[in-house]
Amino acid sequence: MGIEQSSTLGNIAHNAGHWLTVSQLAKKFKVHPETIRRWANSGRLKHIRHPINKYRLFLDTDFSEGKDHD
Repeated sequence: MGIEQSSTLGNIAHNAGHWLTVSQLAKKFKVHPETIRRWANSGRLKHIRHPINKYRLFLDTDFSEGKDHD
C-alpha cells in the first residue's frame, strides 16, 4: 500500500461525509452494480478501498445534488 493510499484510508474516520458501497450507489443512480464497478475501474468514479474488506467506498458528497457529473 502506497503512502498516498494509506493517508487516504487514515482520513476515513475524520471525513465529514458518509461512505456509500457499490450497491448503494447503484441504487442511487438506478444502474446495475457492475456498471458502478466499471466506472470505478475506468477512473470515472473516485473511490477508495476499505482497509479490511477491500470494498469500494464512494464519498456521498461527491454525488450530492447540484454537483457537476460529466
